[in-house]
Amino acid sequence: MNLEFSPTDTTNLARMAFIAEREANKRFRLSRPESVIELLQHVVQSKNEELRTMFDEFLKALSPKVRGDLVYRGVIIDSANPPVEEAPPEGMQYRVSKRVYRGQVIEVKTPVERSAPDAIESEQPRKRSRRIYRGQVIED
Repeated sequence: MNLEFSPTDTTNLARMAFIAEREANKRFRLSRPESVIELLQHVVQSKNEELRTMFDEFLKALSPKVRGDLVYRGVIIDSANPPVEEAPPEGMQYRVSKRVYRGQVIEVKTPVERSAPDAIESEQPRKRSRRIYRGQVIED
């Protein structure tokens, strides 16, 4: 049983393969059906957001017949239900900051623990920084 992809599907597969090859340090051959299945299984398990969105677009463009063939071959198509994040333990909060790494926006969660409401009041206001630039004092 051969997988028959449209030219658009093949283009999307090639894009996913390019990113997945860098991530997995492994070559995926799009000419072999086993390698295509292995690529799609890797993409499903990947945590790379760009790969996940490409996979969702790939699934939207697939015909029902090809989608059925992929399910038959063991590719788990469950992108409609993203994994649920665990709730933080009681008393633990997370500060979410966005950073850019190699052109990708990444959300970084850092734990912030506050034991009592007094913790907010006990924080000292930040001192104004003082810099010396070309012999003159500059306050920010």
